[in-house]
Amino acid sequence: MKYNKNTIDEILKPLNEFAKGKEPKVNHLILGIYQGLAADKALTFTQKLSFLGLASQLTESNDEMTLIKILQILLLIITREDIIRAPMAKETSALCLHLLNDKSQVVKNNVFAVLQQMYSLLFGKCAEACKEKASIEELHKVCYEELKKLTLLLEDDSLKYLGMDILTMIFAKTKLELLNTPRMIKLLENQCISKLKSFLKTGVNSFTSIIRTIKCSTQLMLSLNTYYDLLQHILILADSTHLWQQYLALESFSILFAQPRQLVLMSNMINDCSDSMVAI
Repeated sequence: MKYNKNTIDEILKPLNEFAKGKEPKVNHLILGIYQGLAADKALTFTQKLSFLGLASQLTESNDEMTLIKILQILLLIITREDIIRAPMAKETSALCLHLLNDKSQVVKNNVFAVLQQMYSLLFGKCAEACKEKASIEELHKVCYEELKKLTLLLEDDSLKYLGMDILTMIFAKTKLELLNTPRMIKLLENQCISKLKSFLKTGVNSFTSIIRTIKCSTQLMLSLNTYYDLLQHILILADSTHLWQQYLALESFSILFAQPRQLVLMSNMINDCSDSMVAI
């Protein structure tokens, strides 16, 4: 079905005014109309931004169904073409990170789905640009700001595993040319890898996330001091009495030393690692 932009504007304008009343039932109906238009790909980029503005206001209602509908619509309006256009990524991630404070696990699960889709499309687009040797200066700027914002999740005990899962997905999808730049490496070393060291002692539930992150980190051109410091934390685990921490240490050793660069850079620590592995 073809839609006329002006006609949709005429429909949405009064709906947005009605929504400001913060009556949940009314909001559900209005969001249902948005959802139908989004499913039919009838919304223009400007109309999508207008929806983000409305959604930010509606989040104040704290009505679970309203928040879920907003997130379902976001999944429909985030596209490969739009996510790199300012300020779509910035406003979408800001809205989602705000909603992570909601107590509902269902809402948090939907937020995770939106963030995963958004970052997958954003960093995937950057990977394409790198492959095509296209100019990625603007893309790089957007990705840096979003990655910086995402690292804030690592500060929150209740959200750090979600943040780590998204980061490993980003590492897996992104071309190394994008991540291995001085600015990105500094951010990753100061925020992501430093937090990873503290996760090493948090408990068995973090095992899978830690292993995935260590595996991804070996593809980055991190400094020798960073790898050295990370390895020292892993060596401490090797002396632990907890079997899961010993196994984590062994897995980490095998991942780190499978990479020739790390093996050469950290050759002065091989004896210490060998002693720890023999002890296990």
